[in-house]
Amino acid sequence: MRIRLISLAVAASLLLAGCAPDSAPTTDPDTAARQDGAVQMVGMAFAPAAVTITPGASVTWTNDDTVPHTVSFGAGGPGTSETIDPGETFVASFDAAGTYSYVCTLHPDMEGVVEVVEAGAASATGSIAAGADPAAAAAADHDAVAAVTTSVVTAQAASENLIGAGTPGVDVTLGEWALVASTAEAPPGTVTFRFRNLGTVPHALRIRTSGSGKNRLEWRSEPVGPGQSGLLVAELAPGTYDIDCPIEDTHGEHDQLGMEMSFTVHEGAPALAPLPGAASNSGLADSEAKGTSVTIAAFAFQPSELIVPAGTTVAFTNTDPTPHTVTGDGFDTGTLEAGATGALTFSSSGVFEYFCVIHPTMRGSIVIP
Repeated sequence: MRIRLISLAVAASLLLAGCAPDSAPTTDPDTAARQDGAVQMVGMAFAPAAVTITPGASVTWTNDDTVPHTVSFGAGGPGTSETIDPGETFVASFDAAGTYSYVCTLHPDMEGVVEVVEAGAASATGSIAAGADPAAAAAADHDAVAAVTTSVVTAQAASENLIGAGTPGVDVTLGEWALVASTAEAPPGTVTFRFRNLGTVPHALRIRTSGSGKNRLEWRSEPVGPGQSGLLVAELAPGTYDIDCPIEDTHGEHDQLGMEMSFTVHEGAPALAPLPGAASNSGLADSEAKGTSVTIAAFAFQPSELIVPAGTTVAFTNTDPTPHTVTGDGFDTGTLEAGATGALTFSSSGVFEYFCVIHPTMRGSIVIP
């Protein structure tokens, strides 16, 4: 077994050498059959955590995080990369089939795996290699992942357009430690799930048929970091499904911590509504939002901006299944459990920004003219 590690500097020098006037252009006949891989380091996680490539292909790790990381394959592997600072890239090429696990030595909770399989063969993790027949792979392994995220984007601001906007589907919000969906039912057929990580640690979305064992079908996304979102598309027959976050880390098993729900597919279910194009679900534009109350739902303050006169007491009601806070400069509701309401009075003019200390991506403001 031979594994080649290629640094960017060496790769660049080889590229320049290949462009010299005296060099005859060459074509690798196996290039078209290769399936390369790419991994992001973001949100203190490798995304995707598992990647499948073919022999002779390479994997590129890009550090899009704010802190340095490493890629270490440990015993039986090619060793450990040098420190990969934010913005830097590391490349490894693999010749032999096999499964290669790795970690970040600076952050041991960050784990990943590279699986090298021959083109046309199903991987052990349930991914489908280039050239494979998805139906044949699923028949060979009933636990196979039948769909993957079609895209992952970063969309933290409420005003940003979200992936999948306008597509009929289910909007799923992930956070510590709850999973909130826009609906718990759908008609049979193709169902698009948009998942958004509004928590502080990596999460993923998994859909499984009920039961256990080899007859249990599964659709699973890759992990996404805080502030990221993605799409998971599944073909669902009538029945009851479990939807959860399959990640296990130092906090424990996320589904066991509360990130799970039941989802029913049946003929009588109403048609799915188009996915909204912005994170805000308020019926009013923030600049027009008035009243004396704010609802906490799907890991968001609704409305995110509320205009009230001086001396108004604003009620904050938590309709999520997980605790939240309303915390600002000099004011705090304390922890609001599911179903609880906290009240704050704003006496003077100004803009009072606040956030949830448990989920810092949740932000809002009270405006006193």
